[in-house]
Amino acid sequence: MDEHRQDNMAADNEAAEAQETVASGQESYTPRPLLHRVLAWMGIVYTILLSVLMAAFMMRGDYLRGIGRLMMIPALVACGVYLLLAYRKEHHKGGLALLVVCEGILLYLIGSGLADGIPALVAQLT
Repeated sequence: MDEHRQDNMAADNEAAEAQETVASGQESYTPRPLLHRVLAWMGIVYTILLSVLMAAFMMRGDYLRGIGRLMMIPALVACGVYLLLAYRKEHHKGGLALLVVCEGILLYLIGSGLADGIPALVAQLT
């Protein structure tokens, strides 16, 4: 609970500082954390993918089938990046072994998704 309160107090302090900055006429740029940027890029990729899928549906009159695993790849990549960022931020005992195992599983899932999804996609588009 204390951590949650500290996070809320820190957010309130940041909001107050931002209001003071705007009131004084000085604008400062504070970049978002790297994880937020990774998730934003994942959202952009999904927006583009869904737009392409809807365009294909409108052109063909039918949905593309068998590409579910291909659609999971952006989320798997974002999950892998999140794991790397979390490990880089806090090194825990035994964390490297767990990181390697998790990243290996994610790479396997990404590879199998590409191996299953790309032929299904190419077969329907030709």
